[in-house]
Amino acid sequence: MTRKPRLQYAFLTLQENRDTFFERVHQFVLPYHKEGRVVADAYDAAKEAFDKKKRKRGERYFEHCRGVALIVIDLLGNHDHEVIAGALLHDIVEDRPDEWSVERIEKEFGPRIATLVAALSMPTQEFASREERMRVYHAQLLAGPPETFQIKLSDRLHNLLTCASLSVEAQWRMIEETEEHYLLIAKERNILHRELRQAIAARKKALRSAALVK
Repeated sequence: MTRKPRLQYAFLTLQENRDTFFERVHQFVLPYHKEGRVVADAYDAAKEAFDKKKRKRGERYFEHCRGVALIVIDLLGNHDHEVIAGALLHDIVEDRPDEWSVERIEKEFGPRIATLVAALSMPTQEFASREERMRVYHAQLLAGPPETFQIKLSDRLHNLLTCASLSVEAQWRMIEETEEHYLLIAKERNILHRELRQAIAARKKALRSAALVK
């Protein structure tokens, strides 16, 4: 039986930068047209918002925002400038509520991008448990625009591919949540299903190998 080759992801390298990102974008969006300016403004807003935030493995948090947008472009082939902007901004309201709100997103980027970001942002009201919060969040995702899951599943794929620095418990929780809530949707909507399954398999293998070493 021939083993399928492991997917290689150029956007996981830290060689990605503004130039490489916009080399892709400017193949389908002209830089000085409105659409190109929207993507550039979203890129700059996300970069500035997360300027001082680092991920567990040490790189800038903005690398995640850009990575999610690159999955939308490279793996999903989506060249819609508003979806790409939504991918860049997907965490900004949830993680920087001191500076950004859905209302500000709508004012600066328009209603469609604001609707995408709102659907992707974790609800902030009080809940009796984490499970209840996640139930409401998943219902919110399902009620969002069709492109919501392109961004959400791109976000989940990038997190699975870059989560090795998280605690073992956090990694298993991410795997279990992906299997329980997202894989069926990915398969039904034909959005990154194979890639998510491969990422889960690789992470499980790494976690089990690490446990054996201990």
